[in-house]
Amino acid sequence: MDPSSDHDYNRREFLKGTSVAAMMTLMGAVPVPGADDKPADSNPAKPPEEPLRLGVIGCGRWGREILQTVGRRPNAPVVAICDTYKPFLNRCKDMAPKAEPFTDYTQVLARKEVQAVVVATPTHRHKDIVIDALKAGKHVYCESPLATTMEDARAIAQAARNAPRLNFQAGLQGRSDTQMVHLASFIRTGVLGPLIKVRSQWQKKMMWRFTAPTPEREKEANWRLNKESSLGLMGELGIHQVDLAMWLLMARPKAVTGFGSLTHWKEDGRQLDDSVQAVFEYPQDVHHSEEITIANSFDSDYDIYYGSDSAILVRDRRAWMFKEPDAQLAGWRSTPARRPSIRKTGSCWEPMPPS
Repeated sequence: MDPSSDHDYNRREFLKGTSVAAMMTLMGAVPVPGADDKPADSNPAKPPEEPLRLGVIGCGRWGREILQTVGRRPNAPVVAICDTYKPFLNRCKDMAPKAEPFTDYTQVLARKEVQAVVVATPTHRHKDIVIDALKAGKHVYCESPLATTMEDARAIAQAARNAPRLNFQAGLQGRSDTQMVHLASFIRTGVLGPLIKVRSQWQKKMMWRFTAPTPEREKEANWRLNKESSLGLMGELGIHQVDLAMWLLMARPKAVTGFGSLTHWKEDGRQLDDSVQAVFEYPQDVHHSEEITIANSFDSDYDIYYGSDSAILVRDRRAWMFKEPDAQLAGWRSTPARRPSIRKTGSCWEPMPPS
């Protein structure tokens, strides 16, 4: 990307962010402060961490994103990269110039200098790699979703339990985001009041298909479009919003109903729907509705948490709160026995420290 296009991209992102903030203000919302809003000197400096030597297994589009991310950290040297497709390995040489390339993941696991692995392969290939890595004594970060079947997911979970001295983490975006961690603490103060419902959507028009030099390689590259190797839109994309809801609400759904349709991308032989909807039923009759489409981009993606006292909208890693007119009657400065208090600082609401 040339400098001018980079400048245009940053300008578009800035305008997008400021327009959303202005619209929220006009709608009567107040921003919920995020971790990024705190002064730099408010967070004490952490002692330097010991380097952790990594092996990255899977060098496709997301694997390359991971290499760029860890490349910015001084304590995560990548010493091995692996992919069965050699052109992907060649594309990663500049991102990890000191890493030894492999086409067989077992060779990565056999290297003593590799202390941990990041598994960024297609979902249906996670199970064997993760289990073998844990048996080899490696810490594991596995991209989500964990697997395409319940049996494989349970096998991965059991392997992690059988290795208590090793760290295992699933790559769920919200739980690693300082903004979302801060938001979770805010919501758990009870500012929503009794929870009513949750609504989420993810909408972006895209083919979700990749080209390749041969038919065989094209089939491998488009594993997300086949039922045998993919969980489809809800599993591959919606999992992050579904997991965020479970995490913020500290509950698991007891039932789910869903349906989908192939309405737009009909002509390329894909087996999975391009538009899906699901309703997750939580205890106390709370429902989370999720809609995903790759056939239209209007209104993008967001989550809304509705309570009887307020609603919180989460969009682009930012959150805004819409207070109900009668929330004062419900007692926003309630006693700790009912709900922790919050205070307004400037134009933001934030949890009050315990007295």
